[in-house]
Amino acid sequence: ANVVAPHLYMDGELIVDQPNRIRKSSTLMAAAGGVKCSVHDLMTWVDLQLRSGVTKQGTRLVSEQQALKMWYPVTPLRVSKTARELDNTHFSGYALGWRVNDFRGQWMVSHTGTLSGAMSQVVLLPDSNLAVVVLINQSSGYARNALSRGVMNHFLGQDPQQSLTRNIERQQERQAWLKTDEAKQKGMVLPPENPISKKSSRKRLGRYVDPWFGKITMTRKGDDIVFQADKVPRMVGKVYEYDKDTWWVKWDNRSVEADSWIRFERKKRKLHMTMERIAEDSDWSMSVQDLFFTKAR
Repeated sequence: ANVVAPHLYMDGELIVDQPNRIRKSSTLMAAAGGVKCSVHDLMTWVDLQLRSGVTKQGTRLVSEQQALKMWYPVTPLRVSKTARELDNTHFSGYALGWRVNDFRGQWMVSHTGTLSGAMSQVVLLPDSNLAVVVLINQSSGYARNALSRGVMNHFLGQDPQQSLTRNIERQQERQAWLKTDEAKQKGMVLPPENPISKKSSRKRLGRYVDPWFGKITMTRKGDDIVFQADKVPRMVGKVYEYDKDTWWVKWDNRSVEADSWIRFERKKRKLHMTMERIAEDSDWSMSVQDLFFTKAR
């Protein structure tokens, strides 16, 4: 089939993100990122949005009242400095599945989509009867923003190059920041890969259980300690020591962008383990901070 392959940068090399390739079967996360469609499919859908629920053939699928209700802001959102400078944005909010704000004096309705190795964005400017759909098969938010803003600026008579230039600058600023001490403090640079001694690990290795997530194991394999989740095959990685009561896990599958702290605590003769993402801006969907493991007897 003529389908794209998701790509991401790993250790300075552009690779195919094999776990997120498009397959015939559906996965558990299909509701969040499993719709298989083309640009043509999406343009048909956004055309329906701009027509307030009426197809090109004149069939009404959604009432005009309900279509417009989807765009009414429900939750106020902060307007970023970049949005103020580049888009002349004054307000921002979250509606029913849509982000809404003003863009250069126009009403803008949009939403992004992000999966490791692929990104998308749908933007509607109802006042100009304009829809922009961006689909890219690489994990680059800067490229996505440059494309969507550049196309909108073109149709609004603005300089489309401005968006490209600004996003290149932002990417370069980000890369420079990653080399700073502040980035290290926020977990953007991984801790040292210190091996864990047999003495330190003797009472901590074994099986742990979280009431919701289920079972995980930490076992010694040669000189390494390996973390493995029973229900999530991709959550396997080597574990290293940070300090007396803190270890950390580096996932073998580097597309799992959420290397995590492992913290131990003993209460009422039971050994408990909690986790937390190391990097502040790592994959938020990996909600490991909500897990509370107890060592099985």
